[in-house]
Amino acid sequence: MGLRAVTEDLKAGLIHLRLHFSVVLLPLFLWGFLLTGRRPTSAFGLGLLIVHVFLYGGANAFNSYFDRDEGPIGGLYRPPPVSGGTLAVALFCKAAGLLLSLCLGWAFVGVYLAFVVLSVLYSHPRTRWKARPIRSVLTVAVGQGGLGFLAGWLCGRSLGEALTTGRAWIGMAAAMLFTAGLYPVTQAYQVSEDARRGDRTFVVRYGLRGAFRLARVLLGLAGCLLVSVVAVSFTVYEAVGLALYVGAGLYVLSRLERTLPRGSLRTNYRAVMGLVYGNGLIFTAYLAVRIGLGTNPFG
Repeated sequence: MGLRAVTEDLKAGLIHLRLHFSVVLLPLFLWGFLLTGRRPTSAFGLGLLIVHVFLYGGANAFNSYFDRDEGPIGGLYRPPPVSGGTLAVALFCKAAGLLLSLCLGWAFVGVYLAFVVLSVLYSHPRTRWKARPIRSVLTVAVGQGGLGFLAGWLCGRSLGEALTTGRAWIGMAAAMLFTAGLYPVTQAYQVSEDARRGDRTFVVRYGLRGAFRLARVLLGLAGCLLVSVVAVSFTVYEAVGLALYVGAGLYVLSRLERTLPRGSLRTNYRAVMGLVYGNGLIFTAYLAVRIGLGTNPFG
């Protein structure tokens, strides 16, 4: 293989990191850090880098390598073909992130390794948890939701405090419910390709109606937990605003459920990406402002 071919393989691998798509998951990390009540430090910045570049990026590329999608995936309408370069980039990112994690303590390393293990079980053909409808939802809920929240928390407080603090448990539950609720919706435009590959994802198994029913229930529960924590920890005005936002989100979700069966692949992809990107950006903006205010109601 010539130098040009190697360069193109590595370029495709970098594209499959889908770093721009990490904004969808950014609120989970920020939510975990916010509930510590700490001010951002170098540990916060390093943790943010490790999780959203090396951990999520490596997991994205690893999953792309085994999926070999030809149609749209999260963040890429026309993904480039994968090759050994994609796997090399994925493994390099996972290893680099692990080394950097050592700077943040063994608890953070444990969270990082747990996510890596789940990403392998989720994507690799020998286990392929992605192909199991319930197992895939639980894996994403625990990995992206629970561990993503915990990674943010560990950049401000200890694991022991997470295990003994009520708001940490409630906050983590909200993150997991939110992730599990939104996840099946992101598969709505991939039904044909997933079914052709033999992956019985939640949408393939239960259809769009089942996916959106699950989304409404779990996102509604997540919204209740989020609003309750914000009402107790910050201000009633923020809680009311968040409640209105959750309600608006559920309304948008119901409209999306009605339009998807009639839409083209491109239209459906844009609609779903608009939902997840919009939600990610809005929540990120709120959490960033709240963290930036620097008020600590937790002592």
